[in-house]
Amino acid sequence: MSVNYDFAHRELRELALEDPRTMLGMLSDPAGLAAMARVWNKISELGGSASGVTSRDFVPAVRALPDGTQVGIVGLPKAAAMCEALMVAVVMGPSPRYFTLEVTMRGPELDRRGNVLCEWRREEKGYGHANHGAEVMPEDAEGFLKAIAALLPG
Repeated sequence: MSVNYDFAHRELRELALEDPRTMLGMLSDPAGLAAMARVWNKISELGGSASGVTSRDFVPAVRALPDGTQVGIVGLPKAAAMCEALMVAVVMGPSPRYFTLEVTMRGPELDRRGNVLCEWRREEKGYGHANHGAEVMPEDAEGFLKAIAALLPG
């Protein structure tokens, strides 16, 4: 797997679902974004390469759903291959939720790059991955937030 995949589908997923307040705080703190870059670069180093991302390679946003629930979104660097994450989001609440916007291929010939909205959930034995199937347009934080809001009750 790629650095992007490991970072989004393992490291950030665990942080978002186990300590969502810390993740949300990291998005509005330059030191938090620098810590994300250090984790990314360590994953890269352990995999035998050097990616050299910096805090400027992450695009943070903290938004609110219509009911006031906070959502932390971060755009990730170097998403190009299928299943790599363009963005991730943690939805705050009593049971936090973690969404990914992943690269996929679309079209009858699977020849067009697209995206797919997915979610990681805590399960009895670890985590489960759900593919919500929807393509998010526009492919930005606001489009991602709108697609997530459509999946939530209320």
